Amino acid sequence: MACVFVLVACGMHFVEWCAQAVVRALWQGRIQFLYVMVGSNGNHGAEMDNNGADFDSQPRSFPQVFNALFVGGSPSDSSSQILRLREGTGGQFGSTIVTNVGSQGVANSDCGSEVQTQAASLASVSTPVPNYLWFSPNNIIYGVGSTFTPSTDAFAVSSGCTGLSSATSTDPELVLIPATADHTSVMVDPRPVLNGAAYNNVDRAPLNG
Repeated sequence: MACVFVLVACGMHFVEWCAQAVVRALWQGRIQFLYVMVGSNGNHGAEMDNNGADFDSQPRSFPQVFNALFVGGSPSDSSSQILRLREGTGGQFGSTIVTNVGSQGVANSDCGSEVQTQAASLASVSTPVPNYLWFSPNNIIYGVGSTFTPSTDAFAVSSGCTGLSSATSTDPELVLIPATADHTSVMVDPRPVLNGAAYNNVDRAPLNG
């Protein structure tokens, strides 16, 4: 993985795939070095689905997302969920920061038989690819909204989905991403402060191949 993706103020959903009426094979691929600025005009930083008509449709969606930064709209952002993982999607999410969350961080809904896991490391996941959704407990979900409570708002997990509940709630310590950062901000710098919180407990991305 060696690509850099920068998405700023794209509109509704920044990173998205879903089943269509004809094509039922969903996306399996790798994303690394991703920076998403949702902005006040945005909605969700990512909406990642398998198949709304058949949550267990194969091949199952299986994104591998590492070294990613999702910046929410603002403290007053009322759009729930910066990340939406739905309709039976599998995947791996490590070394990921979800910050400036106004209301909710990560939603998981409409699950199939895939296993939702927060194993301490990717290597310790025993379920075969692509039938699991791993969201590292080392990932940072940091809220700036006045109503955001880490214990209840980091994850919004619907009935039938279990396993996602733990994340690091500390300030990720970015160089210049204030709580009010928006797509209209004149100056932002999303790099992590040297030896700051973003450098702690980093999950290694899987090797290519």
